[in-house]
Amino acid sequence: MINAVRQRYKELFGFSKEADARNVHGFKRAKYRLDWLIWLMRRGCSANDYFIYKFWEKTSRERKQIITLLQGALIIRRLNGGGERKIVEDKRLFAERYGDMTKRLIMSSGELSSYEEFIAVLQKYGSLIVKPAFGFNGNDVHKVYASDSEADLRLEYEGIKSTECVIEEVLVQDGILRSLNPETLNTVRINVFNDHGELSVINAIVRSGQGDVVTDNICAGGVVAWVDVETGVVDSPFWDLNNQCIDRHPKSGVRLRGTALPSWGDAKLTALKAAERLGEGIAYSSWDIAILPQGEIAVVEGNTYGNFNIQQVVSGKGVWPVYKRLISRWQRNRGR
Repeated sequence: MINAVRQRYKELFGFSKEADARNVHGFKRAKYRLDWLIWLMRRGCSANDYFIYKFWEKTSRERKQIITLLQGALIIRRLNGGGERKIVEDKRLFAERYGDMTKRLIMSSGELSSYEEFIAVLQKYGSLIVKPAFGFNGNDVHKVYASDSEADLRLEYEGIKSTECVIEEVLVQDGILRSLNPETLNTVRINVFNDHGELSVINAIVRSGQGDVVTDNICAGGVVAWVDVETGVVDSPFWDLNNQCIDRHPKSGVRLRGTALPSWGDAKLTALKAAERLGEGIAYSSWDIAILPQGEIAVVEGNTYGNFNIQQVVSGKGVWPVYKRLISRWQRNRGR
């Protein structure tokens, strides 16, 4: 009971915070709050859901098609409850299971025996990516350079050795994706459904970072665009997490819409193979795929926690009808 009250208070505070961020005040704020409270009770709609998906612009039918944050968590619990999610949640285990598909060096902090070894690896590659072993949303991901001062490098090494993290070789990406933002490894997220051994690609999204950030994650300020699964053609403008439509990339000015991604068939096949290796206990998985020069494909990361928010932002509509069909079929086949 106490936890439920705390959660409701948190949501009420969250609404005020979201409304303030969007300069929603007065009568409109009161109107939205009442509307949101109704859908909080009906569908578990969080304040963030309400504002990101612009509930006030949608009909009741359109609102019911949206997968809220709470509903998304319940879907993932149902679909992925029997699998080894830790394989992709822990980047060290991921490197062991998918080492042949990552196409790059990945070392855990525990593998570095000395500062001298760290410097030798860094000098070999010129720069390295440092990631928390259990990180998500691009949090605390950064790049370290061989040209950094010795004082900074010693501090970096001490930080690496005192935390659970991995260091990774920086991949060189294909020209089309590199042109968006060369500071970021711009990937394609391919969402895969494993229906008891029958695998299919649900949808795909191309991602790119903004500014000088290392990660292309939309939660770290990145932008995303929809990819036609059959053709590999980018068929939408860019969108950010605030549901803002952007015709050209904010940093480079590149317009990607209408562009066919290279080696698309191989990218899809790689994602399907990665999902198959994870096993039937994980019905829903997402794979961040890098397209390298000469059409080589690398798996950057895998995820099993769902990314329905990104799919709904970039498609402009709720994706519950799509997943409802997949889940219904998955449940029917479960008893066979």
